[in-house]
Amino acid sequence: MGLDLFATLRDHATQRGDEAAVRVIGPLADEHPDLTWAQLDRQVGAVAAQLGDQLPQDAVVMVLGHNRPSRVPVFLGVLHSGRTVFPVDASLTAIEFQQLVDRADVDAIIADDVVLPRLESVGVPVIRTDDLLQHDTEPTPRPTDRSNDAWLLLQSSGTTGGPKIVKRSGPSLDAVAHNVAEAVGLRRDDRVVAAVPLSHSYGIENGMLAPIVAGACALHHVVPADQPGRGFDPTLAVTSGATVLPGVPAMFEMIDRMGAGRGKLRLAYSAGATLPPALANRLEERDGLRLGQLYGSTEIGSVTFDREPHHVGKPMTGVDIRILAPEQPDPSLPLPDGQEGHVAVRGPSMFSRYLGPDELTADSLTDGYFLTGDLGRLDADGALQITGRLKLLIDVGGVKVNPIEVEQVLVSHPQVAECVVVPDPVSPTINRVKAVLTAANGEVDQHVLRSFLRERLAAHKVPRTFEVRAALPKSPTGKVLRRKVQVPA
Repeated sequence: MGLDLFATLRDHATQRGDEAAVRVIGPLADEHPDLTWAQLDRQVGAVAAQLGDQLPQDAVVMVLGHNRPSRVPVFLGVLHSGRTVFPVDASLTAIEFQQLVDRADVDAIIADDVVLPRLESVGVPVIRTDDLLQHDTEPTPRPTDRSNDAWLLLQSSGTTGGPKIVKRSGPSLDAVAHNVAEAVGLRRDDRVVAAVPLSHSYGIENGMLAPIVAGACALHHVVPADQPGRGFDPTLAVTSGATVLPGVPAMFEMIDRMGAGRGKLRLAYSAGATLPPALANRLEERDGLRLGQLYGSTEIGSVTFDREPHHVGKPMTGVDIRILAPEQPDPSLPLPDGQEGHVAVRGPSMFSRYLGPDELTADSLTDGYFLTGDLGRLDADGALQITGRLKLLIDVGGVKVNPIEVEQVLVSHPQVAECVVVPDPVSPTINRVKAVLTAANGEVDQHVLRSFLRERLAAHKVPRTFEVRAALPKSPTGKVLRRKVQVPA
């Protein structure tokens, strides 16, 4: 079975082929002409044809690069070829790339030039993005049969050990693309900022798939080649003529600080972390920019939306949300409206399974409902409010950091006896990563530790500060008490 998305893309290419599907914004906009619907459809077909000739039908293809127009035809081309696409954060280290290649049994990598130096010893074929897109052929017919049900692999943040790898099916992608376009109310004349990385489910669904379903133009901020670590400038959403901005709280905080106004934005919404009410109120009162909220995760996709900032909205089409008792979650015994509990979700955009042992998937599901790890409540109208987290993830500017992953690397250094990684808030929307540790031999060189971590972890995971203590607070059974660690010694 093929994706309905490709039929939609073909319709756009046939009916309005000269209109822009993807546009570059920012200082380098003049160097990048619009990618039209006809060009996008043709490039998707060209990528699919080449991969069909080069790779087995059940191949897993890792895609590496920052947000730019080429990411769209490459991502879709892998899917169109019948292979599994695995988009990965381009800021990871060589060691992290190798670990993911091994875990996901990757057959080939498509990468932008900026990533190539970190792939020299990865052990699988590497295809340059630009080389792949140099070939131009007529689009191939949609694949109607697949040898596996894993259309998309995504890396989740995880809560224990290393991050999990999530399998998503084709129907789940069609469902979430239509759900987001419908819930948000995207239109053909919209210009949607693709600011969230296209290695994240939020970015893929809201910055690529939903705009294609609606026929809206996606806007990409391309950074100079010599500044690969430079992030998205949120003020471009105001100055570029964008009409829709899916973002994270840190982006909206920057827009607020700079007093950038609203430009032509008719809709902006936040996800990925708690949106401070004071920030939402300021932007609405001063600029007339009302921030909506969207809720979802890697495993379930985008599942709720509302134009109001005070809750994360009502379930999208086909989505069922129940609030369960945290100590004994049972979907047949949901808690009454207004009562806080564990948020459980079932819907058409849900993942198929985790990569790995069956128990990994079974532990996260109960009677077909995914246990999100979030605390929340439903009001009388069925709108969901998130009140807290059962999980340990640290939000760093919209990117989730798994503290246990960082701790496992840090404690492997001979200077460290024990450690706990915690959030270090610097504003209502921005956290930094902090490591609290005890020394193995009396001395700790922070410069040495930071260098050690940078070789093994992406930059956003490396603690900005280190605090050395004589001992860490523990329970009678010897378990480190994380909440007490966050209290100054």
